[in-house]
Parts: sequence; C-alpha cells; structure tokens
Amino acid sequence: MSNNVVIYQCPQCGAPINFDVATQSWLCKYCGGQFEKDLKPNELQQCELGSEPSDSACQANFHAPSDCGSVNPGIDADIQADYQAHIAMYNCPSCGAEIITDENTVATFCVYCHNPTIIKTRLQGAYYPIKLIPFKVTKEKAEEMFKNSLKRRPLLPKCFKSSRELDFLTGVYLPFWLFDCDVWGGIHAKATNVRTYSTGRHMITETSHFNVTREGECCYAKIPADASKRMDSKMMDMLEPYDYADMCDFSMGFLSGFMAEKYDQTADDVLPRVDARVKEYIEKKLRNTVTGYTTVRLLKTQHKISDCESMYTLLPVWLLSYKYRGQDWLYAINGQTGRIVGDLPISKGRVATWLGGAFAAAMVVVSIVGGFI
Repeated sequence: MSNNVVIYQCPQCGAPINFDVATQSWLCKYCGGQFEKDLKPNELQQCELGSEPSDSACQANFHAPSDCGSVNPGIDADIQADYQAHIAMYNCPSCGAEIITDENTVATFCVYCHNPTIIKTRLQGAYYPIKLIPFKVTKEKAEEMFKNSLKRRPLLPKCFKSSRELDFLTGVYLPFWLFDCDVWGGIHAKATNVRTYSTGRHMITETSHFNVTREGECCYAKIPADASKRMDSKMMDMLEPYDYADMCDFSMGFLSGFMAEKYDQTADDVLPRVDARVKEYIEKKLRNTVTGYTTVRLLKTQHKISDCESMYTLLPVWLLSYKYRGQDWLYAINGQTGRIVGDLPISKGRVATWLGGAFAAAMVVVSIVGGFI
C-alpha cells in the first residue's frame, strides 16, 4: 500500500515546523522563525512520498504491516488479518523510526524525534474537511486547567496527579459533522386554570380545562455531531459550545504538531443523534409559549426535518486517557474555549483514610462535648 506523507518544514532552516497556538502562527523551535497564516502555500515547504526533494530527510516510506515481514504463527490468523487491514506503518522522515498508525489517523508525530507528519491521502476526496477551528488553548494552559480541576478532587489516586500523566495530554483535531436544517414542530397539551374564591361562608374552587396546540418552524445552523466511533458522543456534546466565528477554511498546516483523525461515521450515521437534538430544541421552544395556565400536561409532540445539509469539519480537543484498576478514563478539554468534561477515578484507599479521619474527628468532638456535660 502506498500513501503520501507530508511534513511541514521551516522555510529558513528546513527543520520541522509546528502550528503555535499562543501566537496563531507557525514557529520553528530551531532557528526561531515565525510565519503568519497569510503565507503563500509554497513558503511552508511540503515533502511528499514520490517527490524528489533535495533534502534526503524528507524521504518517507508508508506501508502496510504485511509488507514488513512474515506473520506471527503464535497469533490467530484472523486476528492478524484484521490487524493488517486496519493498521499501517510509516518511516519517520527525520529519524527513520517505524511508526504505527491506525486507519483513521490523519496527523501524528514521531514519539522519538517529535517530527510532525500528515498522511495526505487520508485527507482526499470525501475525507477532505471543509472547515476547521484552530486550537486556542495552549498545552501549558490545558495542563494548568487540568491541575486546578484536580485540586477539588481530594480522593483521586496519587498517581493520577503525577506530572508524568500530563505527558499523555494530547491535542487532537476530531472529526465532526455540522448540520444546517429547517425543522417543523407541533405539540398538543392539556392545560388547566384553577381559581379559588369565597361566597359567604363557602370556598369555591373552579377549574377550567383547555386543549392547547402549538406549531412552528425553526432554522438551525451548525449543529455538531462527532464522527468518531471511539469518542463518547455524550462527552463530546458536553464540550459545546464552540465559537464558529473562529472557523476557517481547512489547511493541512494547522494539523502540524497535533494529532488528527478522519471520520469513521458518515453524516447519515450521525443524523439520528442530530434529529433527537432538534426534536428537543423545538419541543422546548414551543412548550415555552404555553404560559398563563396553572398546569400543563404534554400529550403529543411532532417534528420533521427538511432541507438538511451537512459539512465535514475538524474541531480541537485536548484529550487525556488513563487506565486505573483495569478501567479506562477519559478527560477532555475544549481546545478553543477551555470547557472541561470527564470522569475521574476515586482511590478506595484514600476514601477509607478520609472516612477514618472524619470518624476520629467526630469522636474527638463527642469526647469534648461529653466533658462539658
């Protein structure tokens, strides 16, 4: 299997160059060069497999694992076949190390020399994003936010708070579909008005019953739905909202220095999730127009989507995955706004210690109070 591998190099010294979040420009850590977003494309030099660059360091070889030697007889043949179908390998253009990627990896970097690499052919055709929101939150800021959130979690395992774990905090451009659509909705409800008044020595309660109907149409723009099977969709929804004012046309240069994935769920695959969201949106909007009643009981709701269009885009997320006692934990930070979501583990040992301390403190209070009786 042959694929093009692209790296971005500094126009001044030829070293690998990354997109810098703090300055929103491309920085070279070797010569100090800084290059703005309005550079012409050929000023960010691209080295591709099959080209003949003058610098031999730009040569890259991308191949499937089956090209790397014979299969392992100790592993089931079906497992190996599945592995070879979904995993590919490339040689780092800078140091030659062999890097393994899965079929959905678009941008990555060498764990040995940190050279950023973009797998160009995985961004072609239907997999080419239309738009992208660049990272606004730097890794240093994301680490600070993560540490601050842990201060409010005294029962976390000590190892979870170690600086070593922060090394695994990774900036990833995740695939999303953004939907524009028109929605018609209708509701039918039963409502009552209760009035109480007195006549002489008698209190009278009067209840009036009403049939209430509402219909309306709404236009919704850029409803996001993540398009990666390995991501928790509820967690991704909780990272919203994104500020679409920062959205720009996609350019591979933004991926340099970050991880990125292509979608493995089509727009049709995620449309039911979007449908459920717009149903909730329009029901709430219509329900809020039913006012002035003592009670309202919703009996029936309807909705219908029309003129639905989708756009493939990449959105920035800082991810930290962690395994504790055999369970996977995922922590995520919106790479644009800094919104934080995620579940964190609790140390049973620290819980026991905390409860023991609380019990001891309570006994001291009891003893002191008993001494005054």
